[in-house]
Amino acid sequence: MEKKYPIYVPFEYINEDLMEHGDVITWCNENLSESSSNALFLSLDDIYILQYNSEVLDIINEENGGMLQAGEDDWILSTEVKLRIFKRLKKYAETIEDGREKDILEGLLRLLDISIRTKKNIYFIF
Repeated sequence: MEKKYPIYVPFEYINEDLMEHGDVITWCNENLSESSSNALFLSLDDIYILQYNSEVLDIINEENGGMLQAGEDDWILSTEVKLRIFKRLKKYAETIEDGREKDILEGLLRLLDISIRTKKNIYFIF
């Protein structure tokens, strides 16, 4: 079975302020599945598409000051940063053709929207 790499937003009832960062990640890894509305699971090939054939990770890293890539996890805490990323990714989505990159990007935009609306962090476990 191929390993999957999640991007997720904790459920609204999860109080991230009362949990250690690692506990939130553990809970999400143990309780979310590909059918979860607040998660997106990628293959390693998907991550390589985003890393080498796309501007998605560059945009996220520029705005978040991170190094998100294959083998490197990251998370976004700041609502202001999430809003900037959302705006730039939405604009970028208008420039790309239908295909796997666009499918991933639409899922990521959906999760960013959930994260902004619920004031939850968004986690990338790559």
